[in-house]
Amino acid sequence: MVHQTSPTINKFEKLLSVVKEGNLYEVRTLLDKGTDVNSQDIHGRTFLMWASSNGHKDIVQLLIEKGAHLDIQDNDGWTALMLASYKGHKYIAQLLYDYGAILDIQNKWGWTALMLARCEGHKHIAQLLIDEGAETRILNSNGDAARDCAERKGHREILDLFDNASELIYNCYRFSFRCITYVSTDWIF
Repeated sequence: MVHQTSPTINKFEKLLSVVKEGNLYEVRTLLDKGTDVNSQDIHGRTFLMWASSNGHKDIVQLLIEKGAHLDIQDNDGWTALMLASYKGHKYIAQLLYDYGAILDIQNKWGWTALMLARCEGHKHIAQLLIDEGAETRILNSNGDAARDCAERKGHREILDLFDNASELIYNCYRFSFRCITYVSTDWIF
């Protein structure tokens, strides 16, 4: 008996292959032939996730224009924004945010895009996410905030982004220290 694959599977596999390669022309051609832009592989990853992870900005832009959902999570809870942040693709992270990607989604271990950027030492992405309003105080399943991983890995330039009064006060409360910080003309206890 000869095993045949369905045309749908072939279209999916072909599009996945050209997305990973970064072949914009072929991606456009296959999408125009009707391949579902939000299809997922066996790990739950979409074409947008693969393009974001591999740094293919033009393909990310095309997929978004063709209706790719920005905040789909794979089997482990990762989003396209998390993958771009983890891999250090600032322009893709900015593009995803500009189109409405949610900043503070957590994967199944509680990690956010900001935590991943900080942990990997991607200062430019961490700054972008903070500037756009990412929450700095979310804790992952280990009880770590985004700052903790950056501190453990010695990313001083990342830590400098968060050395301000609110971060200090937050850590005082989190670790039950009695902290006094002078801000303007008021003392904060």
